[in-house]
Amino acid sequence: MLTAMSPEMVGALLVMMSVRRDGLDANYGIDPALAHLARREKKTLVSLETPELQLKLMRSQSATDLRESLEKMLSDLEQDRARPLLLRVAQVWAEGRDDELERYREWCDCAHTELERATLKAMLDDRHPAMAERIDALHSGGQTVFAAVGSLHLFGPQSLPALMAQRGYRVERISFKP
Repeated sequence: MLTAMSPEMVGALLVMMSVRRDGLDANYGIDPALAHLARREKKTLVSLETPELQLKLMRSQSATDLRESLEKMLSDLEQDRARPLLLRVAQVWAEGRDDELERYREWCDCAHTELERATLKAMLDDRHPAMAERIDALHSGGQTVFAAVGSLHLFGPQSLPALMAQRGYRVERISFKP
């Protein structure tokens, strides 16, 4: 199975596996839960992005970038930096601490190098215009839209809510504090 995966995908899988012992398992995350709920309620489930785009985002642009990103990823795993970061993101999200999520780039230890900053921009900001366009198209087609995206897509001047507001939508945060 691993030979069929790109090195970046194997690295991401290792990072995700590092938190399974703490009870975080992507198989039981919000994405599969919402998809299950939508199917159970016989709601139409539409992706905002293609699988090809998401896989492309995972691939390095060059051998140098691949080496740098894998070295960082493996170092983070070996030094037990990846696990606490993922646990913090999960806890901050679960507790609804938006102010802390908004400052993610300040505390993630993932925006020090040019490559890290470019990767963050590609993974977050660069995707938002197409997501906003897709949501707008679905809504303009007369459909009621419930759009679920990762929490890091919700913050900053180029965030998905900011782009939807620029399109004339009223965007408001509904807090679900435990």
